[in-house]
Amino acid sequence: MCLAYGQLMRFLLALFAAFTFAGCTTITTASPTGQPVDLTGKWVGNITVLGQTGTATLDLKQSGANVSGPVTISLPNGVVVGNGMLTGTLDGTTLKYTIDVPAGGIPSEPNCSGQITGTAMVTVGSPSTLTGNFQLTSNTCNQVISGGNFTVNLK
Repeated sequence: MCLAYGQLMRFLLALFAAFTFAGCTTITTASPTGQPVDLTGKWVGNITVLGQTGTATLDLKQSGANVSGPVTISLPNGVVVGNGMLTGTLDGTTLKYTIDVPAGGIPSEPNCSGQITGTAMVTVGSPSTLTGNFQLTSNTCNQVISGGNFTVNLK
Protein backbone atom coordinates (compact mmCIF):
# COMPACT_ATOMS: atom_id res chain seq x y z
CA MET A 1 0.00 0.00 0.00
CA CYS A 2 1.80 3.10 -1.18
CA LEU A 3 -0.06 6.31 -0.37
CA ALA A 4 0.97 9.93 -0.05
CA TYR A 5 0.94 11.19 3.55
CA GLY A 6 -2.33 13.11 3.12
CA GLN A 7 -4.06 10.15 1.50
CA LEU A 8 -2.78 7.81 4.20
CA MET A 9 -4.07 10.08 6.96
CA ARG A 10 -7.51 10.34 5.32
CA PHE A 11 -7.57 6.58 4.84
CA LEU A 12 -6.62 5.91 8.46
CA LEU A 13 -9.16 8.37 9.80
CA ALA A 14 -11.86 6.94 7.57
CA LEU A 15 -11.06 3.39 8.58
CA PHE A 16 -11.24 4.30 12.19
CA ALA A 17 -14.41 6.25 11.79
CA ALA A 18 -16.09 3.47 9.93
CA PHE A 19 -15.79 0.87 12.59
CA THR A 20 -15.93 2.48 15.94
CA PHE A 21 -19.18 0.89 16.91
CA ALA A 22 -19.93 -1.81 19.41
CA GLY A 23 -22.58 -4.29 20.06
CA CYS A 24 -25.22 -6.02 21.90
CA THR A 25 -26.69 -8.85 23.91
CA THR A 26 -29.68 -10.82 22.73
CA ILE A 27 -32.09 -8.76 20.66
CA THR A 28 -35.77 -9.47 20.73
CA THR A 29 -36.50 -8.26 17.21
CA ALA A 30 -36.72 -10.87 14.47
CA SER A 31 -35.03 -11.27 11.11
CA PRO A 32 -37.03 -11.92 7.93
CA THR A 33 -36.41 -15.65 8.57
CA GLY A 34 -38.05 -15.32 12.00
CA GLN A 35 -34.76 -15.88 13.85
CA PRO A 36 -34.01 -13.45 16.70
CA VAL A 37 -31.41 -10.83 15.83
CA ASP A 38 -28.49 -10.89 18.27
CA LEU A 39 -25.56 -8.54 17.71
CA THR A 40 -23.68 -9.58 20.85
CA GLY A 41 -20.20 -10.82 20.07
CA LYS A 42 -17.06 -10.12 18.10
CA TRP A 43 -17.58 -8.92 14.51
CA VAL A 44 -14.61 -8.81 12.12
CA GLY A 45 -14.38 -7.84 8.47
CA ASN A 46 -13.41 -5.29 5.85
CA ILE A 47 -13.82 -1.54 5.81
CA THR A 48 -13.24 0.49 2.66
CA VAL A 49 -12.30 4.18 2.65
CA LEU A 50 -10.83 6.16 -0.23
CA GLY A 51 -10.57 2.96 -2.27
CA GLN A 52 -8.38 1.29 0.38
CA THR A 53 -9.35 -1.70 2.54
CA GLY A 54 -8.61 -2.26 6.22
CA THR A 55 -9.93 -4.48 9.00
CA ALA A 56 -12.72 -3.52 11.37
CA THR A 57 -13.25 -5.29 14.69
CA LEU A 58 -16.35 -4.60 16.78
CA ASP A 59 -16.93 -6.11 20.21
CA LEU A 60 -20.66 -5.56 20.58
CA LYS A 61 -23.10 -5.95 23.45
CA GLN A 62 -26.83 -5.59 23.19
CA SER A 63 -29.51 -4.84 25.76
CA GLY A 64 -32.97 -4.78 24.21
CA ALA A 65 -32.65 -2.60 21.12
CA ASN A 66 -29.58 -0.73 22.45
CA VAL A 67 -26.18 -1.71 21.04
CA SER A 68 -22.76 -0.52 22.23
CA GLY A 69 -19.11 -1.43 22.34
CA PRO A 70 -15.57 -0.65 21.26
CA VAL A 71 -14.49 -0.51 17.62
CA THR A 72 -10.94 -0.93 16.34
CA ILE A 73 -9.74 -0.25 12.79
CA SER A 74 -6.43 -1.63 11.55
CA LEU A 75 -4.39 -1.82 8.39
CA PRO A 76 -3.96 -5.19 6.62
CA ASN A 77 -0.57 -5.55 8.39
CA GLY A 78 -2.29 -5.31 11.82
CA VAL A 79 -1.26 -1.75 12.71
CA VAL A 80 -4.12 -0.11 14.62
CA VAL A 81 -5.15 3.22 13.10
CA GLY A 82 -8.21 4.03 15.18
CA ASN A 83 -10.31 3.26 18.25
CA GLY A 84 -13.75 4.45 19.20
CA MET A 85 -16.99 3.62 20.97
CA LEU A 86 -20.17 2.69 19.15
CA THR A 87 -23.66 3.33 20.47
CA GLY A 88 -26.73 2.53 18.44
CA THR A 89 -30.28 1.30 18.19
CA LEU A 90 -31.45 -1.85 16.41
CA ASP A 91 -34.86 -1.65 14.75
CA GLY A 92 -35.70 -4.98 13.12
CA THR A 93 -32.58 -5.69 11.08
CA THR A 94 -31.42 -2.05 10.80
CA LEU A 95 -28.75 -0.67 13.12
CA LYS A 96 -28.45 3.12 13.31
CA TYR A 97 -25.26 4.03 15.10
CA THR A 98 -22.84 6.74 16.20
CA ILE A 99 -19.15 6.17 16.82
CA ASP A 100 -17.40 8.61 19.12
CA VAL A 101 -13.65 8.85 18.58
CA PRO A 102 -11.98 10.51 21.58
CA ALA A 103 -8.72 12.43 21.56
CA GLY A 104 -6.04 9.75 21.42
CA GLY A 105 -8.29 7.39 19.48
CA ILE A 106 -6.26 7.90 16.32
CA PRO A 107 -2.60 7.17 17.17
CA SER A 108 -1.23 9.22 14.26
CA GLU A 109 -3.24 12.31 15.38
CA PRO A 110 -3.41 12.18 19.20
CA ASN A 111 -5.32 15.49 19.50
CA CYS A 112 -7.90 14.48 16.90
CA SER A 113 -11.45 13.62 17.98
CA GLY A 114 -14.64 13.15 16.02
CA GLN A 115 -17.97 11.51 15.47
CA ILE A 116 -19.16 9.13 12.80
CA THR A 117 -22.75 8.13 12.06
CA GLY A 118 -24.17 5.41 9.89
CA THR A 119 -26.65 2.68 9.17
CA ALA A 120 -26.02 -1.05 8.86
CA MET A 121 -28.20 -4.00 7.88
CA VAL A 122 -28.03 -7.32 9.74
CA THR A 123 -28.30 -10.60 7.84
CA VAL A 124 -28.82 -13.58 10.15
CA GLY A 125 -27.09 -16.70 8.88
CA SER A 126 -23.93 -18.69 9.03
CA PRO A 127 -22.10 -16.42 9.47
CA SER A 128 -24.32 -13.51 10.43
CA THR A 129 -23.29 -10.35 8.56
CA LEU A 130 -23.47 -6.63 9.29
CA THR A 131 -23.15 -4.43 6.18
CA GLY A 132 -23.32 -0.67 6.18
CA ASN A 133 -21.99 2.77 5.45
CA PHE A 134 -20.82 5.73 7.48
CA GLN A 135 -20.32 9.49 7.29
CA LEU A 136 -17.99 11.73 9.26
CA THR A 137 -20.24 14.23 11.05
CA SER A 138 -17.72 16.20 13.12
CA ASN A 139 -13.97 16.23 13.79
CA THR A 140 -10.96 18.22 14.95
CA CYS A 141 -8.54 16.31 12.73
CA ASN A 142 -6.04 17.60 10.18
CA GLN A 143 -7.29 15.23 7.48
CA VAL A 144 -10.97 14.83 6.66
CA ILE A 145 -12.78 11.94 5.00
CA SER A 146 -16.39 11.96 3.91
CA GLY A 147 -17.35 8.35 4.52
CA GLY A 148 -17.04 4.73 3.49
CA ASN A 149 -18.57 1.27 3.83
CA PHE A 150 -17.97 -2.02 5.63
CA THR A 151 -18.97 -5.66 5.93
CA VAL A 152 -18.24 -7.62 9.12
CA ASN A 153 -19.11 -11.16 10.16
CA LEU A 154 -19.97 -12.51 13.60
CA LYS A 155 -17.12 -14.74 14.79
